[in-house]
Amino acid sequence: MNILITGATGHLGAYLLEELADTNYNLRILLKNPDETSKLENYPHIELFYGDLTDPETLEGVTKEIQVVIHLAAVIDYIAPESTLYSVNYEGTKNLIRECAKTGIKKFIFISSTAVYGKNLPNYPIKEDYRLKPNNAYGKSKMLAEQELLKFKDEMDIIILRLSMLYGRGFNKGYFYILRSIENKNMKIIGDGKNHIPLLHAKDAIQAIILSLENKTKSGSIYNVTNKNTITQNELLQISAKELNIEPPKNKTPIFIPKILAGLEILTSYLTMSEPKLLNEYIDKISSDRQFSIYTIEIELGFIPKMDIKKGIKEMVEYYIQEEYNKTEGTKNEEN
Repeated sequence: MNILITGATGHLGAYLLEELADTNYNLRILLKNPDETSKLENYPHIELFYGDLTDPETLEGVTKEIQVVIHLAAVIDYIAPESTLYSVNYEGTKNLIRECAKTGIKKFIFISSTAVYGKNLPNYPIKEDYRLKPNNAYGKSKMLAEQELLKFKDEMDIIILRLSMLYGRGFNKGYFYILRSIENKNMKIIGDGKNHIPLLHAKDAIQAIILSLENKTKSGSIYNVTNKNTITQNELLQISAKELNIEPPKNKTPIFIPKILAGLEILTSYLTMSEPKLLNEYIDKISSDRQFSIYTIEIELGFIPKMDIKKGIKEMVEYYIQEEYNKTEGTKNEEN
């Protein structure tokens, strides 16, 4: 089987390539920037195709002799202009699916996000038919992309995977800020801490992709993908603190205070031309109560999350410590 993968040089893409590299699948990778080729040096047998999702002319031929497309590529940047998010996540997907329609692709697996539901959710696990009401440009761009893809469900098998909050080695944005705050004893519980956080380890996300690839699926199927067992903010902070050998946060703060700090962080980043470490979206992710049902993907594809959350958090803390050590050593070497 010939498979086209977009977004292969991203964090989740690295996990997917590692999973598929030693299989009998023939892999073609869509790359926008030739400089990204270095990230694929460990995979000499893959085929590279250079093109830009936002430029339809550069995509001509990308799906020739391809049976399945796994579309991971997206801009996941909460400070990027809305026009950029829509251009890549929505228009780029529209351009790609139209190219697929020309060559008779059999299956199109789209990596979407639970961001399409928004953050104001009921306090029970919601199913895939729950109303879509994204509260940021990223979620809106994913929702529009889904709607565009479903127009083609009679021409090819369209499978949509709505992934929740990804974590694991390689995913540091937002997580490292929390771990550093715990380590420095600056972290506070936001709200009452009883809200549920829908974590999904990258390896479990890959499992969902592989199941979608290898099983017969009904076109237009949409699946929530998250850990079966949710974790509360209090539990997340307590487990993280334990792995850091630090007393867990006890003090609480109303959500508007970190929101103000995030606003100041954005302002400072503009003035100093630096990347902000704290964003409103990160605060929403850790303080909002969000639960998603995975009953559909369990029943239809046999998906069972394998990563224990405590083990996954331990891995994240070890990754954080290693990265902090590497940064310290790098600074010492520069000074010498």
